[in-house]
Amino acid sequence: VGSVPVPPSLAWTDLKLPEVQAYMALEGPKECLDFIAKKMGVKDYTTNARSAVMADLYLWVLEFAKRNGLSEEKTSVCFTILKQTHEFAMAGKKSMEEAFDFCKRLVLLHSLKGVEGCVELLSPLDVEIFTDYITTTYMQHFRLYQYVQEHEQKLDQFTARLFVDTACQPPPLAIATMEPRLSEPSAVQSEKTGESAATESEGAEKSANAEPSTEAPPSELTEEDKEKAVSKALRKLLEEKTNTMREAFEEKLRIKTGTIDAKLQGLGV
Repeated sequence: VGSVPVPPSLAWTDLKLPEVQAYMALEGPKECLDFIAKKMGVKDYTTNARSAVMADLYLWVLEFAKRNGLSEEKTSVCFTILKQTHEFAMAGKKSMEEAFDFCKRLVLLHSLKGVEGCVELLSPLDVEIFTDYITTTYMQHFRLYQYVQEHEQKLDQFTARLFVDTACQPPPLAIATMEPRLSEPSAVQSEKTGESAATESEGAEKSANAEPSTEAPPSELTEEDKEKAVSKALRKLLEEKTNTMREAFEEKLRIKTGTIDAKLQGLGV
C-alpha cells in the first residue's frame, strides 16, 4: 500500500506514500523547492526559465493539497492528474477545451461510486475545490504554459563595470600649522625695537662714511610676479584634473560601447 498504483486509481503513480509524507513534513519554501527540483528533475530552476515554470506548477499543486488538508492518497492523485493533463496538453498543441475535458475525465474517474472502471476517492467537496484550482491556475495560464514548452528562452549575459566619482581626499589635519596672530607689541618688544633702530642708525652712518658697495640688494617678488606664480600653479592643477576626468570618461565610454555591442550580438544584429 502506498508504493504501487492499483488501477483504475492513479494514486502512487508519480508520488509514493513516503514521498508525500516527506513533503507534508517540510516547512521552509527552500526545502519544498528542493524536493520538487529533485523529484521532477528541474534542479536548474534558478537559471532555466522552463524548469522554473515546471517547478512552480508542481509545487503549488502540492501546496494546494497541503493547505486544504487532503490525505496522502488524494494528494498523490491530484498531483498525477495535473501532471498527465499537462503532458496531454503539450503533446500536439491541444486546445484548452481538449485539455480541460481530459482533466475532467480523470477527476470523474476518482469520484464516481458504483460505476465500473471508477473509484470513489474524491468527495464532491474535493472535486469542487480541485476543479476550481485547476481552472483558476493552470487553465487560466494555458497559453503561457504552451509557449514556454515550445520556445526556448534566449539569455543575454554580459558584465558591466560602474564607476562612481568621489571628491578628492583632503590633507590630514595632523600636518596643519597655526598661522601667527598679529597683536600689539609689548613693552619688551618696543624696547628691543628701539635698540634695533639705534643699531641700524649707527650702521647706516658707518655705511655712509664707508665706500659704496658694488653688490645690488636682492630684489623681492612684486605683486604681479606673485599673481603669475599662483596662476601658473592653478593652471597646472586644473590641467591634471582635466586629464584625469578625460581618462575616466574615455574608460566609461569604452565599457558602455562594449556592453551595447554585446547586447547587439545577442540579438543577432
